[in-house]
Amino acid sequence: MASNTHLVCIFSDVHFDNEHPECWASFREWHAEHKPELSIANGDIVDLGMMSRYDQGPDDTVYAVHQIKEAVRELNSLNEECERLVYIPGNHGERWEKAIFGSKAQALKGAVGMTLKEQMYAQGLSKSIPWVAESASCPGLYIGKKAVLVRHGHRQAGGWGIKNIASANLAKFPTISTVVGHHHRAQMMAQTSLGRKVVSIANPHLSGDHDYAPSPNWQRGFTILEFYGRKRLRDCVDFSAYVVIMDEKGRFSLNGKVYGAHQKET
Repeated sequence: MASNTHLVCIFSDVHFDNEHPECWASFREWHAEHKPELSIANGDIVDLGMMSRYDQGPDDTVYAVHQIKEAVRELNSLNEECERLVYIPGNHGERWEKAIFGSKAQALKGAVGMTLKEQMYAQGLSKSIPWVAESASCPGLYIGKKAVLVRHGHRQAGGWGIKNIASANLAKFPTISTVVGHHHRAQMMAQTSLGRKVVSIANPHLSGDHDYAPSPNWQRGFTILEFYGRKRLRDCVDFSAYVVIMDEKGRFSLNGKVYGAHQKET
């Protein structure tokens, strides 16, 4: 990156081991090449479908630890490529705690630790990756000089299925830019008030199609933010935002290069 610019990437809703292999490979290709200063895993990195109320398919994995180990392996690899990786848990991660006391407890075979956070670290997640959970006292992760708030978004008003996600968040947070995951839709809106630019982004997903709720309105991809104007990212106020949307083969073009180009046309 050029002097006084800072590259940030935000990805969410990978749902290991129900990720979209081609899309994930293309994202990893971009990430390894550009090595962001900050990468944010913004919720639902693991799927934990075996702990949900939805019926699972015959090929779905039975054991949650299998998914956790896959996610840990991928997160650790990303952590080695970027300067800093932050993990924000989502609603699918909350299935772990619910299952401990529920009828799905048998899915926890091989578990070490009680909470999902403890389990992921016990299974090898790098201790250098901080865990930032949304709560009443913690609205999410701030980037820059509170320039952008990153949240998974499952605790916001409106809930699952809201259509105008970016617009709703712009109304809810009119003075700070936000990025949310959870909804699997790619949207971006902006407004200027009193000379201040505020951007609202709904981050696309990187998972495979889910049988329980397939939707033609879901888009795959991730978000890139480029901060500028200060030597340190934490002091930055200004940024440019790019929402990357992939095709069904996981391909996308950025800065004159096609990522996922090894995926052949059908």
